[in-house]
Amino acid sequence: MAPQIDEAASPAKEAAPSTNADGCSVARSSLDEQPIALSVFAGARSPMPAARDALPWSAFCGEIAALCREETTATDKRDLVAFGPYRLRDGATRSAANVERMASVAALDLDSVDLDALRARLAGLGVSAIVHGSPSDDEHGTRKARVYVLLDSEHDPAYAGRVRDAVAALLGVQHDPATRNADRIFFCGRLAGTPPRFVERFNGRALELAELPPTPTPASTMTAPTHAAAPTPDVAATAAREQDTRARTAAAAAIRTAIGPAHEHDGRKHALCGALGGMLRRAGWSRADCAALVRAWLPAGEPGVNVEKGVRWACAAWDKLPEECSGRAALDAVVGSGVGAIVEQATLLAWRAHRDNVGAQPHDDAPAYDDGPLRIIDRTQPPPELQHVVAGLDLAPGKVSVIQGYAYTAKTPFALLLAVCIAAGVPFLGLDVVQCPTLYIDFEGGILTQEREARICAGLGLERAAVPLTLAQADLLSEPFLDAFERQIANTGAGVAFIDTYSSALPPEVNSFNDAGFRVWATRLARVGERTGAMIVLLVHENKASNGRDGLRGISGHGSLAGAVQTAIALSRPSPDDATLIGVSCTRAARKGFAPFNVRWSDTPCAHAPTGAALVATREADAQAAPATAPAPNASAPAPRPNVGRAVAVRTAGESIIGAMPPGVYLPRRELLALGGGNRAASLDAISRLLRAGLLEYRAGEYALAPAGAGADARTIAEALGGVAGFTR
Repeated sequence: MAPQIDEAASPAKEAAPSTNADGCSVARSSLDEQPIALSVFAGARSPMPAARDALPWSAFCGEIAALCREETTATDKRDLVAFGPYRLRDGATRSAANVERMASVAALDLDSVDLDALRARLAGLGVSAIVHGSPSDDEHGTRKARVYVLLDSEHDPAYAGRVRDAVAALLGVQHDPATRNADRIFFCGRLAGTPPRFVERFNGRALELAELPPTPTPASTMTAPTHAAAPTPDVAATAAREQDTRARTAAAAAIRTAIGPAHEHDGRKHALCGALGGMLRRAGWSRADCAALVRAWLPAGEPGVNVEKGVRWACAAWDKLPEECSGRAALDAVVGSGVGAIVEQATLLAWRAHRDNVGAQPHDDAPAYDDGPLRIIDRTQPPPELQHVVAGLDLAPGKVSVIQGYAYTAKTPFALLLAVCIAAGVPFLGLDVVQCPTLYIDFEGGILTQEREARICAGLGLERAAVPLTLAQADLLSEPFLDAFERQIANTGAGVAFIDTYSSALPPEVNSFNDAGFRVWATRLARVGERTGAMIVLLVHENKASNGRDGLRGISGHGSLAGAVQTAIALSRPSPDDATLIGVSCTRAARKGFAPFNVRWSDTPCAHAPTGAALVATREADAQAAPATAPAPNASAPAPRPNVGRAVAVRTAGESIIGAMPPGVYLPRRELLALGGGNRAASLDAISRLLRAGLLEYRAGEYALAPAGAGADARTIAEALGGVAGFTR
């Protein structure tokens, strides 16, 4: 028997309930019109809400009833409609930092529930609520439930977890602790092939936030109370929070006085925000408090001022460890000498001392990734799929990957061949690749590296100028290098970035065996990869003291570097008398690795190659099939012809990105890739083309619509994305 959609009507003073079209009885009271702020998402994989609305309570309940009644084609709850009971900032993606206010409703996810006891509790408290079955529960959805309790007002996102805990305590239920974060979404609907989910609505009053207990106290049994007695509020905790708020407000005012009005700093407002962020991070401020200070200081609406960009610059400090943050010198450079000391001594340290003495943490309910170096993983969502660039070599973005070997094991030619094949989209030694632009940073080869790359292109029959490979030379790893490295990845749309070699790139003070600096810099490079979505590949020398030890033990600095490596490819000389034969093996794998194989290198006469010889690599088993002469560009082995299917994918991804990006909002690269529709290679290509055409702009690891992109017509966008003659969609 299918469950009924009905209502357990609790006493309502305003009027007698009536029945609406959704099958729920409705109390016609003023509470029915109380607005519920909602962010509605088209499934769990959508980074941005499909709609933002403020539905009256009665309409909200009606929507839930309709969703629970109507069968969908979805077989996974993550593809159903999801509610976020909160207001996101305009143009923002779903994250706790972007939640502006929590709705006047407490949402609870119950994995195990006694419905009869819950009905009695709600009726005894006399509150307005709606309960419905989980989409993924048993046949009728009566074991797991969602509960929405009407509150008397909206509340601060910092207290979202505390409010849900307290409401659960009042109801005598245990809710899922993973749903405490402010940006949590709640699925609602009926999966394909399942009966309607049960829905029950309760009429009554709005639960007052003031009557919530200060801490959750789970009940061992669920019994209906004889009267709805309000718990005694925690007066001491409330007073501490108020004192802390006053102290934080006073500190923020003092900082704004010290740095002066925003308009005095002309084009350096955002740089000042970054300096402040570093100082506040070191002083123990939360990300939320820092963001509030920046929003209060920046003059919203003035020309040339992007408040959210300033917030992003300031909050970038929370991607680092506190000891890695700086800002005092930068603050002095922007505002004037001595201001950094004034801000630090007069406000920050005093405010920290106050917080330590009071013991109040106004944002202790905020997710860890918004108030510290930890980033909490949402385990209700599927883990990200590992997107291999070269599946046959188990190479994928993530941590850094390495190509290791002694001197004269062809590390540079091997890496250059890999870079050219990925950039051109041609197989690497018979292995399929995912085409994307590549970046190759050379620290030691100089002209010889350029010559080898040109000879490799000739050996593959490629027109060198047509291959989207960027070669660059550099000095030593440093903070300016990391900034330039990240900008170049963004400007070129590189999906893979090589550093040749890692040991030559390191500063002298960490260029020694087993130095911890090896891992520090590898980790920093990995963070660049995380922010940009690019795969970082390091060429690494093996040390002479390794004595042929297997795995990563032969790498200089292996004790510190090993933990930062995802995939490692080792090159060796199987025969000391044959310098043209190189062994390739996997010493660390992201997944399964690959079986060892040999590569034969040969110089092949070619008029189009430097020195008159192309550099050709073949698997040892295929060595006899090597051509006597290398093909000429655009001849027997021409560069890849324009692929209409590829062109369609790039244009589709680019149009999706341009169409979905809100004006004036900077987004990280991973969000642009999501907006592109899931084809990573096509999205990377589209981003690169849009940047070159001036329709997108890049700064500090994020992208935004350029003025030309915000007003671009369809023809302009199509031309930027490489429209092909005769190609139509």
